Amino acid sequence: MPKKPLSLQKTADRALCPVPTANVMHMKVHEIARWMRGAGVTEALTPQQATAWKVDPRNAPERFTGLLAEHASCAAEREYRERQADLEDEHRMLNLTEKVTQADALAVLELACAAENVQRGQQDRPALRGLVAGELQGGVQHRPCQRSGGVRQLREVEQRQA
Repeated sequence: MPKKPLSLQKTADRALCPVPTANVMHMKVHEIARWMRGAGVTEALTPQQATAWKVDPRNAPERFTGLLAEHASCAAEREYRERQADLEDEHRMLNLTEKVTQADALAVLELACAAENVQRGQQDRPALRGLVAGELQGGVQHRPCQRSGGVRQLREVEQRQA
């Protein structure tokens, strides 16, 4: 499959700043080419020039040091944003961990309450057996009312409460 031809803009950018030169400067070709056009530079920048200027910026043209300063500033801002994003992620994870810990503590508390209820249920089992058999111990017994279909207390219970 044939390669897609470069656009005229990319070809012009690479004529001003070849890829090896951009690699030496650790920048993108189009960034350096844009800077060179803005500075009015028409000659191609060689890797040897870029290396020499990067090693000793005092010998570099003022516009080149400005480009390096701008690039360093952007890199510092990018690093700051990445660090802030990392801190925000860490903070978010701490909050989630705290919520999970609180939820775990609540689950343990609920489990303890459930165990206590089960234990209490085991102790109340004889009374519950009586309830199931219809023998309330000191409680109120009910029977269906034939007239209205509702529930009516037994006469004996009504007499005891009176």
